[in-house]
Amino acid sequence: MLKVCVVGMGYMGVQHLRAWERIKFADVTALVDADAAKSAEAEKFGLRFYTDIENALNSEKPDVVDICLPTHLHRSAVETALAAGCHVMCEKPIAARWEDALAVRDAAQKSGRKFMVGHVIRFFHEYSAAHALVQSGKIGDVGVVRTFRRAGFPSSDRGWYSDEEKSGGMIVDMMIHDFYFLLWLFGDAERIYAKRVAAHGVDCALVTMRFASGAVAHLEGNWTPGAPFTYGFELAGTKGLIAFDSTRRKPLWIRQYDAGVESGESPIHNSPYYLQTEHFAQCIINDSEPVVTVDDALQTLRLALAACESTRTGKVIELTGFAG
Repeated sequence: MLKVCVVGMGYMGVQHLRAWERIKFADVTALVDADAAKSAEAEKFGLRFYTDIENALNSEKPDVVDICLPTHLHRSAVETALAAGCHVMCEKPIAARWEDALAVRDAAQKSGRKFMVGHVIRFFHEYSAAHALVQSGKIGDVGVVRTFRRAGFPSSDRGWYSDEEKSGGMIVDMMIHDFYFLLWLFGDAERIYAKRVAAHGVDCALVTMRFASGAVAHLEGNWTPGAPFTYGFELAGTKGLIAFDSTRRKPLWIRQYDAGVESGESPIHNSPYYLQTEHFAQCIINDSEPVVTVDDALQTLRLALAACESTRTGKVIELTGFAG
């Protein structure tokens, strides 16, 4: 039985906690949050509560620590948990700053423990299905990709999202999902160009990326107050098109040009957060490596930081030699 401690009880902390509770060979014993008022969450789930991660680790001696803290706190918490001999799952992104991400990577590699960043898009059925279809050659060589991700400005009782030193801003915090998806599909990009408008509570970015394969991707990200959360993609290849739109009743569909076939799929209802958590737990039990590697997380952040650099400079960022 894996003994688990969840650190950080915001929205994502609750999602992760619920996922762990479904793992039959895991037992969540404690929650950690600096806000003592969050003890009510611990009481609701019948768990012990701590306001300090070191006290929790010393008292609980967990096998696994699941970190769902604000991004700027990831490094310290990861290093503390790994140093205590725990396996660690950490919410995305790996960090907001490149130097912190490198430190997390080094700590993970030296620890000998299992470590995974929660790039949960890997476990969304529509994204994994699209990846498998592309890899199988179903739509031929992919030439053009479009992704979109739109949401209301995220709320937090600590207001850290609006501080880009802490969150990295919308590109790092939200568009990171699409950077990971594209990295998974095509490997690293050769160059990135991005434009951003942030004013009056709206944060919008458009990013163009070119890959070594020749594929070109257009990414849109948008935080707008009160906007519903929607996301999707289109992958256009020489033999067909794969598209996903979270607002459609059958959101994933494939069209093959020669066959004239169009098919749609309804969503799969197993939570990707559960699938992610179950995968990480199995990696610990079976001593296997997580599908999301620390290098994947590092390179995904590198793409997001390159896009941020392009918005600041107005220049195309050549990724050869770009180090965050």
